[in-house]
Amino acid sequence: MKFNRLHVLAAAAGLAVAVWGIWWFGVRDISLSANFKKERLDKVIAFFEKKTGLQIETNLDPATPVTLFLQDAGVGDALDTLAVAVDGRCNLYAVVAATQSEVKNYISGLVTSTPVPDWTIHRVPVPGLAMVTDVAVQPDPRTLKLAVPDAWPKGGLQVHLKTLAESSDAIWAAPTSWDPALKYNPGKVSVDEAFSKLVGSAKAKGQMFVFLRSGFRGGEGGPPMAGGMGGEGGSGGEGRRTREMPDTAVITRRVEQQIAALPQAEQATARAEWNKERAFWEELRNLSPEERRARMQERMNDPAMQEKMENAQANRDAKTSPDKRRDRYRSYLSRKGQAKGG
Repeated sequence: MKFNRLHVLAAAAGLAVAVWGIWWFGVRDISLSANFKKERLDKVIAFFEKKTGLQIETNLDPATPVTLFLQDAGVGDALDTLAVAVDGRCNLYAVVAATQSEVKNYISGLVTSTPVPDWTIHRVPVPGLAMVTDVAVQPDPRTLKLAVPDAWPKGGLQVHLKTLAESSDAIWAAPTSWDPALKYNPGKVSVDEAFSKLVGSAKAKGQMFVFLRSGFRGGEGGPPMAGGMGGEGGSGGEGRRTREMPDTAVITRRVEQQIAALPQAEQATARAEWNKERAFWEELRNLSPEERRARMQERMNDPAMQEKMENAQANRDAKTSPDKRRDRYRSYLSRKGQAKGG
């Protein structure tokens, strides 16, 4: 049998598809098991990068000792556990620019906390599922489907980045002055697929990575991968932020996206709880500022709400080492004693 050029090309294409398929389904079915005891952070990060295929950047000291235990943990859960272990937080970043040097300079600014001029960061935080479900599992942030609007807007790059931020938990960044017109509509794809399509449409250079940063601050909503980024204004090398306040439609799409990532058996309960939450926030919109504050105070004093907050904190505490839990409890007792003494 003779093989012509067409046969060779077809075989090569088939092999490429097979390799891509192995990679594609491999990164979407990863589980991590590890037991680190006061291991250097840079070695722990190297382990995560090798196992997940993720690039991980950090502004923490690479010699920071890390103690954590993982057993068949998914990527999102493992990243969350790592963030808890170093009292930090993880965010998925999608960075695009006209040149690779611009991308590298931006990442360097993040890592060294050096201000990066002429960059805009799009991030739209929404309330997370901690208030509507006790399920503590975090999905792989790359594989979550976009919570797309009914009609994807037309316009330049910055318009598309804003819409991508509204449609995902990722943080999207690009030079402010670089705003090429694009024909781009990612559809209902995963975050990493949307990023790849964006880079192709813009003929850009880009990098998707997880940024592990120091300092955890709760209360901003969103899952831990999107926790505590602060307000607009830019600091720590990020550039100018557009931390949008989402409307009800955006919040609903994003929460439904998170619910869809839960185990099937948990989705109906989570959706019912979310509907209660949505009704409460809709009620607040029609109240005066004084009535709103009073209603919020009443809600925070509700035993059911306090139980949800305690459960959310317990889920986080469960990912800390025994030494950290002991230190936190001692700190709590010390503060309590000081308060009584004062």
